[in-house]
This record gives sequence, structure tokens and C-alpha cells, in this order.
Amino acid sequence: MALYHVLMDNQHLHHSPMSGATWPGVAWGAHLERQLQQFKAIYLMNQEKLDYSLQVLKKQDEENTIMRSQQRRKLNRLHSLLNNLKTKLANQEKQFREENQSLAADCKRIMGQCKEAQRSMRHFAVSDAEKFTEVWLMNEEEAKGLMRKALEADRIIHAQQLGLPWEEPNYWFLHNVGPLKHYKAKRMATKLAAEVMTDKLTKSQLVSQGLQGGFQVTRE
Repeated sequence: MALYHVLMDNQHLHHSPMSGATWPGVAWGAHLERQLQQFKAIYLMNQEKLDYSLQVLKKQDEENTIMRSQQRRKLNRLHSLLNNLKTKLANQEKQFREENQSLAADCKRIMGQCKEAQRSMRHFAVSDAEKFTEVWLMNEEEAKGLMRKALEADRIIHAQQLGLPWEEPNYWFLHNVGPLKHYKAKRMATKLAAEVMTDKLTKSQLVSQGLQGGFQVTRE
């Protein structure tokens, strides 16, 4: 606008109202008028550019505002998620510590029970072994008595009924005291029992035949 006023003042100076004639600067005034119009056009064009740039900047500012709002909401959600994860982690760690303490206590208790069970097993094993030995000795003595009676009957049959010499067999079982210690000894005991039963059956048959023939069994 200041440029416009300068040009208008120059145009006024080149026109003389006193003489009624046109000064030589009229052409210069026309030239200035054209420049003024060009400046106006440039001004309007720049004004439009500035208005467009302003609208673009406003649009970008609105978009940036929306984006900042979205980013702020997203950041708030992430903070909330982080806090939830921290809380969950703290709860999990607390639960794991409690479970670890509980499992450690259970392990200690079970180990104590296991040791107590082992002590009880050793105690009952000793007690059962003593009872087994006691029952074994009682049954062994009874079996030895029955075997001695069978041997005595066998001796009488040989001496009185058959008139044959009799020699007492050397059965190791009669000299054994206490439970058998090895499986081999158990097999020998089983075999011995079978032999004794077979021998007793044979002697019983002989006695039966002797009684039928008129023989009598007497003790010496």
C-alpha cells in the first residue's frame, strides 16, 4: 500500500492543473500505473499463495493434533498394559515363591517321613527276624523230634523185624540250629524232606507187610 501511495503522488506531480496541458511526465505516469497494476497482481497472487499455505498449515496442524491425540491414547494404553504386566509379574513371582516354600516344606516333611519309615522298617525287620527265628527254632525242634522218632522206628524195624544191621544216617538237618542262610541250603532241606517222606512211606509199607505176616514192632 505504501508503494501505491508513492506512485499516485508521482502521477499527481506530472499533471499540471494550472496550464490545462499535459506535462512530459504523463508517459512516465502511465508506466508507473502499469507497474502498479503488476504489483497489485503479484500482491494478489502472493496473498492467494499465503492463504493456501495457511490453509495447508492449518490442515497439517489439525492432522498433527489428531495424531498426537492418537499417540497419547496409544501411549496411555501401553502404560496401562505395562502396569498390568508388572502387577501380573509381581503376583506370579509371589505365587512362585509361595509354591517354592510349600514344595520345600513338603520335601522336608516327606524326607522326614521317609527316614522315619526306614527306621520303622529296620525296627520291624529286626523284630520280625527275631519272631521268625523263634518260630523257626520251635518248629525245627518239633521237626527234629518227629525225625528222631521216625529214625527210631526205622531202627526197630531193621533190628527186630528184618534182622538187618542199621546205621543211623547222618542228616545235617538234625545238627542245624536256626533258619537256613542260603538258597542252596533251602533246596537241600526241601530235598531232604522229600527223601524222608519217601523213606517213611517205604518203611510204612514194610511195617504194614510185616504186620500182615505176623511181625510185631517192639521197642528195645
